Amino acid sequence: MSDASDAAKQELPRQGCCAIIGEPNVGKSTFLNRVLDHTLAITAPIPGTTRVCLRGNWLQAEPPTSIAFLDTPGMAKPKHALDSYMLQQVYDGLAQSDVWLWIVATSSAYQAERAAKIAQSTLAQRIQKGNCPLVIAINKVDTLRDKSQLLPWIQFYQDTFNPIAVMPISARSGNGIDELLALLRNELPTVTKLDDDEALSNRPMRFFAAEIIREACLQQLRDELPYGIGVYIERYTQEDQRLHIAATLVVNKESHKRMVIGRQGQCIKSIGTQARKQLE
Repeated sequence: MSDASDAAKQELPRQGCCAIIGEPNVGKSTFLNRVLDHTLAITAPIPGTTRVCLRGNWLQAEPPTSIAFLDTPGMAKPKHALDSYMLQQVYDGLAQSDVWLWIVATSSAYQAERAAKIAQSTLAQRIQKGNCPLVIAINKVDTLRDKSQLLPWIQFYQDTFNPIAVMPISARSGNGIDELLALLRNELPTVTKLDDDEALSNRPMRFFAAEIIREACLQQLRDELPYGIGVYIERYTQEDQRLHIAATLVVNKESHKRMVIGRQGQCIKSIGTQARKQLE
């Protein structure tokens, strides 16, 4: 009787919110894009690419499931006003979630010094103070030839933070993602019926237009420009099935202007070309 009851409960609709948290460049946005099968969050190989709490809605028909994933900025000790703003975005995401998914990067070998720093980090301290189910995903395991190197790290995270589970995954290849989604689903509240909202995100298209342009800036400029560059959409109109976008790039210093424009305008031209392809 209990087995049948448990099975019936598993089939009930579940809906809730999951905050994706972690240090910069561990693959949080790549994970979100993989789960949604859509490039919702921009990615770049520099810290601070994600600045706001970005919501992406994942739906599943059987069993009925709706998870609102919140992709949060990489959590690090703030050095500037922008860092403090991004840290608050992380806290906001944690506060409104039913389950936390902490993504950590794969390390080739266990190191006690590295483990001690992880345990003492701002993010770890925040997690330990929280009262929310926690799942830890060790990402980028496809980069390891010897998977047995993960075992000491799995034991460390299990012993130190007592999560629901520690799961090796690869957000890039998709390995372990289905199992992780099933695990997260079990931590969500049951509902009578899922909400009718099937929107991919709660952000407007203007937001994504600005993000795509900023992604092009980050990928074109790389280390030449601090990540503080911003994009402001001046005009966003649609005429005869053609979208017209006018945007202003905002930089911290006068000298950064020349970097963005480039010699004979080549850099700004490349940024525009890349952004248009992605926007299309």
